Amino acid sequence: MSLVKLVLPIFLVGLGAYGIFYSFLFSVNVAMVMSIILLTLLFGYQFIPRIDVGELKKMWKFSFGNYIAGFFGSLPSLVMPLIITNALGPKVTAYYFMPSMIIAALLAIPRSISASFFAEGSHAEANLKSNFIRSIKSLYLLLGPLVIFTIFFGKYILLLFGKEYSAEGIVYLQLICIGLLIGAPNSLMGAVLNVKKKIKSMIFISIFGAILTLTLNYVFLSKSLVGLGIASIITTVVMLIIQGAFVYYYFFK
Repeated sequence: MSLVKLVLPIFLVGLGAYGIFYSFLFSVNVAMVMSIILLTLLFGYQFIPRIDVGELKKMWKFSFGNYIAGFFGSLPSLVMPLIITNALGPKVTAYYFMPSMIIAALLAIPRSISASFFAEGSHAEANLKSNFIRSIKSLYLLLGPLVIFTIFFGKYILLLFGKEYSAEGIVYLQLICIGLLIGAPNSLMGAVLNVKKKIKSMIFISIFGAILTLTLNYVFLSKSLVGLGIASIITTVVMLIIQGAFVYYYFFK
């Protein structure tokens, strides 16, 4: 999916913004078709189109609630490049963007583990606590070394994009790495709320997190990327406490 998304814009550049959109759309469909083929060949799945209204009704609230929570969760990352460009200029946005992409790659680890945890928790909710502890251990065993490596050697990674990117972005990268290490359990806590079907709580947490993130980023924006890194750590700690309180309540209710 990622390869298709990267290669297609070269051929669709003449379409402008639509070229980027169609590249993304096509890559998603290629991935879907490949998934169906692999599931059929490797696991013997048989896909028969069928509409079950009863199942759709059961899934609707859960799916829509998750969509709303996901939308507000991703809102700061969508809005911040525009804010930084208007306030500090496009160069600073570029210096902000590269460390953010490195963190996005590292975030694949907590997201993957939380997805597995959610699947196991939905199948056997009685083992939720023990699976949660095991997932936390796995998360830090995998994520910890990579984050520490990025903190100490991230300047060399940023050098791949140019000396200015390394000089201007390294402190911000180190700060958000610290925030990622602190806030890694947040994804697992979100999975707990999903298993417990506490969709309203998830939406509340996402909205609160988006407001807090954008507010603190605005307050610290005058300190440029270092300020945004500090804001990221503060946001992470606050959200860890709030989400942890919700999870503790539902665990020991």
